[in-house]
Amino acid sequence: LNRAQSAFLSWRTVPAPRRGEFVRRLGNALRDHKADLARLVTIECGKPISEGEGEVQEMIDICDFAVGLSRQLYGLTIASERPGHSMRETWHPMGVCGIITAFNFPVAPWAWNAALALVCGDPVLWKPSEKTPLCAIAVQKICDRAVERFGKDAPEGLIQIVIGEREAGEVITKSRDVAIVSATGSTRM
Repeated sequence: LNRAQSAFLSWRTVPAPRRGEFVRRLGNALRDHKADLARLVTIECGKPISEGEGEVQEMIDICDFAVGLSRQLYGLTIASERPGHSMRETWHPMGVCGIITAFNFPVAPWAWNAALALVCGDPVLWKPSEKTPLCAIAVQKICDRAVERFGKDAPEGLIQIVIGEREAGEVITKSRDVAIVSATGSTRM
């Protein structure tokens, strides 16, 4: 969590279109590894290969969508009755975004959240299902390479995984250092 919080302090200052460029490159890296990642989804969670490919394609598609949004993070300008005065709405990054995913959709829900969080200026902390850690590790390796290739604007700790049982998810959901959590899973979860 300390690395993610440190990454937040740096990443939130990077202009949104530049953050979008990082997500574009991440989407391209996912394209480059689509077949292998889809095969891993099939092997680890038992989906037919066509569904594994579809899930990875959703990751790529949300990256493309988020890139466009990176240039649309604007607010309203509201007229005022005072001369020479206006009110402006401005959106600010929230902080570390925790993502908890289920075994039967091991990678796409992460991407749905991560791509949007990243363009908004928020680092990502991912706790995958304990049943599909290899998919998360593979995605993390792709992300690590994208961060490294992007250069100094992408801070260390921008995208991280936490492998573990239920207790690891509880640490994320209870931490005051995690500003928002997206959780996909069972009723018990």
